[in-house]
Amino acid sequence: MHTTIGYQFDSVGGAEAAWFNLAAIPDQHKKTEGNFVYIDDWNKIIGTFGLVGTLGEQVRLSAPSIRRINPYYLTKFEVAVLHAGVFELQAFYPDIALPLEIGEGLEYEQYVAAITEIMHGFVFLASVAPDPVRGKIYTIRFSCEPARTVGVWSFSEITLIDVLPVGTYDVVGARLQTATGLAFRLVPLGGIHRPGGICVKDSEDNDQLLQRYGGLGKWMTFTEGYLPGIEMIASADAAKETIYGFLDIIPR
Repeated sequence: MHTTIGYQFDSVGGAEAAWFNLAAIPDQHKKTEGNFVYIDDWNKIIGTFGLVGTLGEQVRLSAPSIRRINPYYLTKFEVAVLHAGVFELQAFYPDIALPLEIGEGLEYEQYVAAITEIMHGFVFLASVAPDPVRGKIYTIRFSCEPARTVGVWSFSEITLIDVLPVGTYDVVGARLQTATGLAFRLVPLGGIHRPGGICVKDSEDNDQLLQRYGGLGKWMTFTEGYLPGIEMIASADAAKETIYGFLDIIPR
């Protein structure tokens, strides 16, 4: 299982390029303060995704335990104001599982030239490195209607398009299609984690590798009739509209 956290910064520009700390996006399942997301038992980094703006040049993660060696530099990120939708980068690397210390604050920094635009960063954390799962994986379609606000994890209930037989199911992958979406995460009923991934813009976009069909192991378990909710970070404010997605599930 894994969980998802996010950072955002609306740069104010300046005369010279500089490192900027992205502010931690307020979160119901993590302690956040200023630029910090504080680490609990979900303390292993298994993936990152950076949207650095049109003049972004570098991205790095920083925490006391990381700085003992060196700030952790990301070597793949998306250079655009908005999410381009088609992936040529790899966002997940569960075999690395870079460990953090429980209780420390994790920072997300970007080096950008002088420009005013919104930048985002997402980090995927796990308590243990997830192992891929295999089995009889079914893909089911759902809809949701979040009212999107920039810089806020916008929540919506999900509705299945087709009837699902009564039973218990493991979620082992997901896809959310939306023109304004950047990242999403599922909200299990009573769960303490928020497993998630990166949005795609439409049906033509490639899935992020490992985000589908068991590549990140089990995300969560639900019983028919008690579906998870979904949260997303959007690139722009928008009223409610119907958004479609898919869950990869294994019946128990």
